[in-house]
Amino acid sequence: MATTIAPAQVAKILPLEVFTSERGGRSTITVSQGRVASDIELIRSDELRRIAVYELRVANDSPTALTCYVYAVRAGGGRPLTCASLAVAPFSGVAITFELPLLHFEEYDRITVELHGDGIDLATDTIPPRRSVTLASRRAAFLAATLVSLLAATFVGLAQPRVAALSAPTAALEGSRIALSYQSSGLGNVALRLISPTGDISEQHNLGNGRQSLILKLPQVRTTQRYLAQIEMQGLLGSDTRTVIVRDMATPTPRIVHTIDRVASIGTLSVVEPRIVSGMPIHVRHTFIGKTAMLRIVDVDGTTWASLLASSSGVTVLRAPHVDVVKNMSLVLQVSRGKTQAESRIALQIIPALSQTMPMHALPGAPISIGVGPYVAGAEIPVNVIRNVADLHIALQDGNGNEIEGFNVDTKSAVLHMPDTFRSKKYTLVMSYADRNGQETMVAPLNVSPGNL
Repeated sequence: MATTIAPAQVAKILPLEVFTSERGGRSTITVSQGRVASDIELIRSDELRRIAVYELRVANDSPTALTCYVYAVRAGGGRPLTCASLAVAPFSGVAITFELPLLHFEEYDRITVELHGDGIDLATDTIPPRRSVTLASRRAAFLAATLVSLLAATFVGLAQPRVAALSAPTAALEGSRIALSYQSSGLGNVALRLISPTGDISEQHNLGNGRQSLILKLPQVRTTQRYLAQIEMQGLLGSDTRTVIVRDMATPTPRIVHTIDRVASIGTLSVVEPRIVSGMPIHVRHTFIGKTAMLRIVDVDGTTWASLLASSSGVTVLRAPHVDVVKNMSLVLQVSRGKTQAESRIALQIIPALSQTMPMHALPGAPISIGVGPYVAGAEIPVNVIRNVADLHIALQDGNGNEIEGFNVDTKSAVLHMPDTFRSKKYTLVMSYADRNGQETMVAPLNVSPGNL
C-alpha cells in the first residue's frame, strides 16, 4: 500500500505549548538536557478515495538527534503498515502530513508514533479513523440494487419469448408431407400456423418449447401456390415470430412429346475438276443427312457406269469409268432416310485414256480376255471383248462380296483398276451378260499383291 508524505515544515525550535490533548495523540518526555514531544492529528477522512490524512508534529528541544517511525496496526493482526519515517535534528521541530489507506473489509486497531534517540524512547498511540456507517450503508444499498438489476435483467433475457430458428423445404408437391423444425426459448406458448395466399389459416397446431420437429401435410391444390409456415411464441414478456415460404407445387400434367423424324437432305455436292480422264480417281465432296447414301456415275440414258457408297467423312473417292470416246455423264448422289429420299447431281465429262500394252489371255467360256498377271495393287488391267454379247457388265468384288468397281462395257476394250492394299488379297472378277437363255454370270478369281506400295 502506498503512503503519501507531504514535505516537512522544519522550525529551529517548535514550542511545546502547541501540543495539547485536544489535537490528537500527544506525548512529552523530559530528559537531562531538554524535552521531547510528539503529536499526531487526523486532518480529514475521504471515504470515496478510501484514504485518511494525518498531520505529525515532532519537537526536539534536546542536543540528541531523533528518529521517528509511524505505523498502523491492523485489528485482525498481520504485518503493520508503515506510514512515515523521518529524522529530527537537535533543537528543531518537524511537521508533516501523510495518507493512510483505508481497508475495505477490516479496520486498524491503532496508529503508533515512536521516537528514538540517545537515551530516549518515546511511543504515542492514537485511535484510527472509523468506517462511516452512512457511507457503508449507501454502498451496501448500491451493491444490492446492482445485484437485483442484474438478476432481473438475466431473468428477463432468459424468460423473454424467442424463436431462434425455423427451417422447412422451399417447395413440395401438393398433398405431400414435409419435415419442419424449429428452436425456441423463454416462457410462453408456441403455435404453428399454415397461412394460405388469401391470408386464411389452413392449419394451426400448439407445439412445445425448445428444439422440436414435426411433419406437416400440404393441402391439395390445382395450381402452384405460396404458403407461409409461421411459428409464433407468446408470453407475459412479449412475443416472437418466424416465417418461411413453402411453395405448394401442383402435380404437373403429363407432356405429350411429338417426335418429328428428320428427312433426308443434301447440303453440298462438288468435284475438283468436272473433266476427268478415264480411270482416274474422282474426289467427291458432299454433305448430307440420311441413313444411306450412294454415289453413281450415269450416262444420258440413265445407265449406271460406276457406283460407290458415300463416306460419312464428307469425301468419297471413286474412279472414272473406261470410255473409248468422250462421254457426257452425271455424278448422282442419292440419300435415303426412313421414307424420305433426296437426290442431287452434277455434270461430268469422261475422256478416254491411252491403255498400256499387256499380254492378254481369254477366260474360259467368257466373252472377254484380260491382261496376264501378276496383278499389282493400284495397277490397271486391260479388258478386251472377244465375243459380242448384250448388256455386258464387269465388276471387281472383295472377299465379302462387296463391289469395289463396276461398269458397263459397250466397246471392244475396257480397263479394270486394282485396289490399293498393303498386303496380298484375293478378289473376284464378275461378268454378267444376256444371252438366249437369259442372264448369264461368270466369275474368275484374281490375286492382288502389294507391289511397290
